[in-house]
Amino acid sequence: MNAILKSKKTAFFIILFCLILVAYLNTISNRDLDQITMDIPAISDTKTSSITSPTLEERLVGTEEVDGYTVETYQEFEVYKDKEGNIQKVVPTSNFNYIRYYK
Repeated sequence: MNAILKSKKTAFFIILFCLILVAYLNTISNRDLDQITMDIPAISDTKTSSITSPTLEERLVGTEEVDGYTVETYQEFEVYKDKEGNIQKVVPTSNFNYIRYYK
């Protein structure tokens, strides 16, 4: 009976030790995740920093006749301008709009 009691105590302490170890390791991993930071370099190029964020414009890129209707195709573009309002770059997007009207 005494041997059974010792083995139960030993098993209890082993399980308790494992639980404490798992809890400790969990707090270490959570603490490491809280301290993750990302360094984003600042843009120091004066040409790049003078360009504002893009505006979206739709431009007519095609017109065709389909089954007695005129179909106009418009494509969206990102337009980058400098501080004076001069266009620096135009980038086409994959967005298209179609307007159909009877002739």
